Amino acid sequence: RANRAEAVLRGQRLTASLAGEAGEIAMGEVSPISDAHGSAGYRRKMVKVFVKRALAEAAAQAGYPLSN
Repeated sequence: RANRAEAVLRGQRLTASLAGEAGEIAMGEVSPISDAHGSAGYRRKMVKVFVKRALAEAAAQAGYPLSN
């Protein structure tokens, strides 16, 4: 769980910039392993991508597409 990323989002209006910030923070909160399918560094970077995508999708489904 990315508690610091959640804290940054709590009570804020979600924007693309804030989603990016939350993704960046979440990236620093994980400790992935490296294996044959990907390095720890790659997996860490993907956390940022997936957080941003998930927030954008959730906002769109709620009828509030992300703005900058």
